[in-house]
Amino acid sequence: QDRNYCNEIEQLIDSLGVREFVAFRPPVASEQLFDLFQEHDIYLFPSLYEPFSLTLIHALESGIPTIASDAGGNVEIVEDGKTGRIFRAGDYDELAEKIYSFVVKSDFREKLSQIASALAAGFTFENMISRLEAALMTEAR
Repeated sequence: QDRNYCNEIEQLIDSLGVREFVAFRPPVASEQLFDLFQEHDIYLFPSLYEPFSLTLIHALESGIPTIASDAGGNVEIVEDGKTGRIFRAGDYDELAEKIYSFVVKSDFREKLSQIASALAAGFTFENMISRLEAALMTEAR
């Protein structure tokens, strides 16, 4: 939705000559995400603003190695070096380093994916409501 940011990324892709390796997709229904993630090697989530991403949770749960910006709630979902990789939003050099770390260290990438998949399963609506209720009860005391 951030057209200026998308234009910057498109220009960068063209200047690097990697157009054939990058695909931008329209929104995908949540029930189709698992299959889509299985078709790819790494999930990049470079958002500049993100309150709390369900798509990011779906990615982790599917087991695709995930790299996300530190925008908003992303850091509550992805733990850098444990369940995926986090980079400073808008920092292309750091993003490139995180991608490179996944490309050259397949054992590291696979380990993070397995841990992420198990932990992401805990991000259910019921668990979130329980945690919210517990926090509210603590505040009420």
